[in-house]
Amino acid sequence: MLEKQDKGNKEIIFGQKVVIYLCFYFGIAAILDFFLKIKFLGLSFFVTILPYSLLAFVFFKNLRKINALHKFLYVILVGLFLIIVLLRSLYYNENLINLIGTNRYVFFVPLVLMLFERINFDNLRNVKVSFFLFIILAIHAVNSVFYISGLPFIEHVDVLADDYVAFGRFGGIMGGANVQAVFTSTIYLILVLSNWRMSLSRFIIISIVAIVAVMPTVSKGGALILLFGLSYYVFKNISSGSVVRKISLVTILSIVVLFFMYESYLSNLGLLYTAFSNRLEADDISSGRWERLDYFWSIINENLVRYFIGAPGSALTQGGNDVSDNVFTLLPVNFGFVFSLIFFSYMAIIVRNYYRNAFNLNLFLLTIFIVSLVNNSIIWTAWSYYVIFGFFYLLHTNKVSKELVTNS
Repeated sequence: MLEKQDKGNKEIIFGQKVVIYLCFYFGIAAILDFFLKIKFLGLSFFVTILPYSLLAFVFFKNLRKINALHKFLYVILVGLFLIIVLLRSLYYNENLINLIGTNRYVFFVPLVLMLFERINFDNLRNVKVSFFLFIILAIHAVNSVFYISGLPFIEHVDVLADDYVAFGRFGGIMGGANVQAVFTSTIYLILVLSNWRMSLSRFIIISIVAIVAVMPTVSKGGALILLFGLSYYVFKNISSGSVVRKISLVTILSIVVLFFMYESYLSNLGLLYTAFSNRLEADDISSGRWERLDYFWSIINENLVRYFIGAPGSALTQGGNDVSDNVFTLLPVNFGFVFSLIFFSYMAIIVRNYYRNAFNLNLFLLTIFIVSLVNNSIIWTAWSYYVIFGFFYLLHTNKVSKELVTNS
């Protein structure tokens, strides 16, 4: 997509901007769906059909420029997926169309990876990435403030769903406590990891906005990601910054922490703090995930067929038991171990081609692994898009930082 901005490359540059701007769009698409519930074949027009159509258009428009090996592997992956879906529909009597629609991430994630590996961020320097990311984060934070203050807010959940809990944890714009927390905290992590040299005042503003966005969800995963971002910024500045910057950092952060502690006892924030503390102090800190993992092994080992096409959907939730809500169990329980291995290997091949050893990139990948392991549920559209974007964006910012150091 990409090396030179000549006349023949204008369409490619346009395609790159579509891919980048869709990143910001995914952050607010659920808001449009909340107010304008337009669906086709059970899929949301704003959350799924519109962005998927734009990505498919850009992909096929630049098909010849996509890595040939990656395209070939993609065809094999999709072909295997369709075969398994067909076998599941015959063997388990499951709806073929519903299986494809529900598991559309199989098409989506590899396609987005192939597009982003061809993005040249140098051609897009007029796109204010950090500004747009902060705006998305701020929108989610404002919604959280409305929720905390008892004002009208957006909670994009299906009240008719079997797992809906009235007056449960705040699901926010993304429609679930964990996914809302992980999504907003991931944006924060990208902002911090991509620019640890940002001013202290800017960092504090971004951190406060991120904390407010995550706080009502009472999510341990979201809090952990925030802690990673905060720790990275403090570590880098204490180890590399001037003495004045170090003193200012410790002083101002202490004031902010004390302020939040004081405010928590004077407002509804105290209730959120108590709820979060109770979750941390609970006897079952894993929130039942060990039991779910055990249940996963019990149903996947029931017969050899399930190793190749997964377990029937009806077996995923039985008698109060359900499968652990992470990618590494839900993928094999749906499509078997062979497909899961190929799927993860495909992503690893692309990531390895571009990976460069760097502290911020390693921390980002570690965070993604932890999230996928404990509470990502499945590779859902908005979060996976931001993860792929974050990986390649950090590669770009690291490259720019090295160039600045070399030229200084």
